[in-house]
Amino acid sequence: EWHEHGGENVCEDIGGDCDSDAHANVDGLIIEHDGVEIYRQFQGLVEGSLEVPVNYTKDLSVHFLDQDGEEIDFSPAECYPIYFHDYDMSIISIEMEEGDDHDHDHDHDDHEGNVFELTGLSTGFTTFQIEVWHDGHADYTSMQIPVTVIDEVHCEDFITESDCEDNSEYCEWHADEGACEEEGHDHEEHCEDFA
Repeated sequence: EWHEHGGENVCEDIGGDCDSDAHANVDGLIIEHDGVEIYRQFQGLVEGSLEVPVNYTKDLSVHFLDQDGEEIDFSPAECYPIYFHDYDMSIISIEMEEGDDHDHDHDHDDHEGNVFELTGLSTGFTTFQIEVWHDGHADYTSMQIPVTVIDEVHCEDFITESDCEDNSEYCEWHADEGACEEEGHDHEEHCEDFA
């Protein structure tokens, strides 16, 4: 069956192993970055905000909450697809991660829930909504989630450990090199350096 989600047409399975009576009874959500809650919507109350620099991608996980504020386990997950919509595609990009077939250096070991990538494309402000679909319709639509995209962070421009640590969300100090580098930057060890 064809459906439109955020300007995209997608084909969804209308049958399968999904129980048409098992609706997603969601009362809120939390968004985490590196296992730390950074945003929450629960029964109309909102806490936190999202921020990302231009040309930077953050892996975030979304967890949906029931009426008691407990996390909901949607099983099987394919019966409850998640969609993002209503955002300025010139400011941010949002993509759900599917499986472990990604060819980049993100650490997924401490993520649970539904992982998505939020990428800053240009400075500015926008909002987006998250929907949980079931049986051909949205069972849950979040309130607008605000995102601010800030100027690109150039870690190599920070020449002191203090300046680097002030930007620790995006940069990390390497004392052995006396340099500030992008967080998660991999160092390749060369055997010839240990002769």
